[in-house]
Amino acid sequence: MYGDFTAWCFEYLAGLKILAPGLKKIELSPVYLPEAGNFEFSYNTALGTIQIKKQDNVFSYHIPKDINPILIPNEILNPKNVWKNK
Repeated sequence: MYGDFTAWCFEYLAGLKILAPGLKKIELSPVYLPEAGNFEFSYNTALGTIQIKKQDNVFSYHIPKDINPILIPNEILNPKNVWKNK
């Protein structure tokens, strides 16, 4: 049960989707859920750690340089989404 919840959190809440083998290409498209409040996710890979954070409705991220991210803010549900690379 916990594995399913964790997978849902990574794929939908944090929006982390793997698009290519070896994590060479990923998509970040978090779902805006005000009820979820602030959160922070980390995913350790052979290329480095992917970090995704939401604080006060601002999404920030850190992606290792060898990973190619596609950033898709959910502007339909939250037009105030802001992305920042820390």
